[in-house]
Amino acid sequence: MRNCKKSAVLILAVLLLGMPCLMALSEACVGRKLTIGYLDITEQAIMAEVLGILIEERTGTKVTLKKIEDSQEAQRSLEANDIQIFVESTGVGLQEILGEAPNGDYNPKKIYRRVKKAYSKNFNLIWLKTFGFNSTNNEIEDKKLPLYAAPVVRKDILEKFPALARLINKLNNKIDNDTMGQLVSKVEQEGKNPKEVAGGFLVKLGIAFSLNQGQV
Repeated sequence: MRNCKKSAVLILAVLLLGMPCLMALSEACVGRKLTIGYLDITEQAIMAEVLGILIEERTGTKVTLKKIEDSQEAQRSLEANDIQIFVESTGVGLQEILGEAPNGDYNPKKIYRRVKKAYSKNFNLIWLKTFGFNSTNNEIEDKKLPLYAAPVVRKDILEKFPALARLINKLNNKIDNDTMGQLVSKVEQEGKNPKEVAGGFLVKLGIAFSLNQGQV
């Protein structure tokens, strides 16, 4: 009986000592922290907040926002895993990141498919579905290129978060040019902060729960 008690105590001690390691491993596996990069542009700040609020509320993941200088820096940061998500536009992705020309074909859907395929093959980065608005990011010289905005996410993050793509894709075609213009106006003209505007938009859309983010 004494030996049994000693064994039980030993097992309990091992479990207690190992618990912090198991918890740390569990958190590492599910990726409890994400960083979203954004440019110093109002629409980018709003979209970073939209994604951040949505991900935090629906997954419990801690989201940090990080200001990025330009798309080139965003690309380097994605590849280095300094950020895991960035809202890019199709035209910038094609010309500035991939260094490709449209070759006379400016069809928005074809440009999107080209960029999506190349990013996955060359960088292990995944383009999720477009939001529905054209970005004001004017880093490209070919003004005829479509600038459909979409979230770009590291492939390994989507593997750790199996439901993340489906969650973010709830925003597919939910923000057209007029809607984005209204959201930007609330920041630039009415003086609201991007998080307040983003939270209110998500509540109005019916895919966020918190009312303390403000209403649009």
